[in-house]
Amino acid sequence: MKRRRFTEKFADQAQKVDRLLVRLLAVGFCLLLTAQLLLLQPQARNYLSYVHRAEGEEIPTSPALTGAEMYISITLLAHGPAENVKVLINGKPVGDFRENPVFVPVCFGDTVAIDATQAAEELRFHLGSLPIDVDTSSLTTSGVCRASVFHLGRVVRRETTP
Repeated sequence: MKRRRFTEKFADQAQKVDRLLVRLLAVGFCLLLTAQLLLLQPQARNYLSYVHRAEGEEIPTSPALTGAEMYISITLLAHGPAENVKVLINGKPVGDFRENPVFVPVCFGDTVAIDATQAAEELRFHLGSLPIDVDTSSLTTSGVCRASVFHLGRVVRRETTP
């Protein structure tokens, strides 16, 4: 008798929970359908979706991942200030040797050169501090130039081995 009563109560409770779950499923489906229909309206889509507002904006990433905010130093050896000698990044002047060494910002993929076309004498230089994740084999670390543009190379990310 007790067992039968327990079974009936359990069946009643299970039926109530079952009806509740079906109702919640129906309400959830209606809400999903409503949200999808609202997203068809431009005004509602702009309000409901951050992705739509951010479309076309640059994704912010860590400087360590993009290579932004990296600096290299280049030193003219045995030479005083040289305003007429420029450091070129991607062909554009970004620094000169008023102060020695010169620190210039670089990103991965940038080409680095020294424009000494205005220099009267031979210039010796040394590429100083490099970020740890830059492949040093892709850049000339020291050299001599005279009345020319000396290409140091391209800033390349060092291959990491797992």
